[in-house]
Amino acid sequence: MQNALRAEIKRLATKSFSKQDPTEYSEREYREKFKKRTGIDAGLPPSAPPTFKHRHFDPAYCARHANFLAKTIWHKVLTKTYEPIPAINYQIPKPDGGKRSIMAFSIPDAALANVVLRRTRGRNLKRLSPSSYAYHPEKNVFEAILALREFETDGKLFAVQIDFEKYFDNPSWYLKKKINDAERVSLTPHERFVFGQFLHHRYSPYDAYQLGNHLRRVHGTPQGSSVSLILANLANHDLDTALSASSGRFVRFADDVVALCSDYSQAQELERCFVEHCRISGLKLNANKSPGIAVISNYNQEMRTYPHFDYLGYRFTVGGLTVPEKTINKLKARVSRLLNIYLIFYLKNGYNISRASSGNPKYDWDLLGFI
Repeated sequence: MQNALRAEIKRLATKSFSKQDPTEYSEREYREKFKKRTGIDAGLPPSAPPTFKHRHFDPAYCARHANFLAKTIWHKVLTKTYEPIPAINYQIPKPDGGKRSIMAFSIPDAALANVVLRRTRGRNLKRLSPSSYAYHPEKNVFEAILALREFETDGKLFAVQIDFEKYFDNPSWYLKKKINDAERVSLTPHERFVFGQFLHHRYSPYDAYQLGNHLRRVHGTPQGSSVSLILANLANHDLDTALSASSGRFVRFADDVVALCSDYSQAQELERCFVEHCRISGLKLNANKSPGIAVISNYNQEMRTYPHFDYLGYRFTVGGLTVPEKTINKLKARVSRLLNIYLIFYLKNGYNISRASSGNPKYDWDLLGFI
C-alpha cells in the first residue's frame, strides 16, 4: 500500500506539472500567431511565481518528498490518526445559474483517495448494478444511451424520469450505513476509516483559506475527491436493486436515472421505487426537474404525453435517437468561438498579407485553420 501511495503521489505531481506546460506552450503559440498574422510583437505577460495555500498542494515539494509523505500518511491510516489537509472549496457556475461546490484536495490526500478507490472498486465491481454506468472503468455514457435505445416495447412507451435534489448532499448517516454494510460492500477496516475521514473533511473557500477558519463537512460526499465516486454508487445501490426487480429497463448515470416500460402499472411501480428509496435514504426528489411518468408519442394520449425525452445529452423519440437543442447550441457556441479566434480577432490589429499564399492555387491559411 505504501509503495502504491508513493507512486500515486509522484504521478499526481507529474500530472500537475504537465498542466503547467500546455499553458506555457499555448501562450507561446499565441504570441507567434499574433505576430505572424498582424506583424506586431505580442509582448510577454507579467510573470509571477506560483503560490500554494499549503505545501502539500505544491507538486515540486510532493515529488521530492513522495516517499516520506507516503510513509507518514500510511502510518496515520494504520493508527487511525489520519485526517486530510483542509481542502480548497471552489464555487463553479452552473448553466442554470447556480453554483457547484468542488473540493480540491492536496496531492497526498488525492493520492490516498485514488489508491483506495482503485482497490475497493476492483473488489466490489461485480456487486454494483449492471445498469449503473457512472464511475465504471469499463462503461461510458454512450453505452448507457445504447442500453436505453435497445429497449423494445409492445405498444406504448412509458418513460419515468426522476431528478434528485442535491444528490451529492445525501445524508452522512445513510452513507455510513452503506459503508459498514459488509453484505453490500467489501471494505477493510482501514478503508472504512479513510472513507469516514473524507466524509467529514475540513475545507475553506479559496480566498479565505489562509485565515485558518476551516469548516467541516457534516453531510454529503465531497465532489472533487475520487472517494465520492464509489460512495455515489453505494448511495443508490438499493434503488438499483428495486428497479432491477421491476418490469422494464432502467439506466442510471450517477444521479441521472430514467426507466422505460410498456405499461402504465409498470410505470407506477417504477415511480414507487424512487419514492420509497427517498424515504429510507433521506434523499429528496426535485419536483421542478422531475418529469415523472409520461407517454413518449407523437400523438396526444389519455395522459401526459411528450414527443421525446432528453438524457445525458441525447434525445429519444419514437422514431429513434437524435440531438437536443441544448447540444446544438453548445456546438454553435464552439464554432462561433473558433470563428472568432481564426478569422475575426486578429483583424482588429490589421491584416498581414503573408497569411495568404502567393502560389497557385492560393490558400487562406486562417480559413483552413478554422475548418
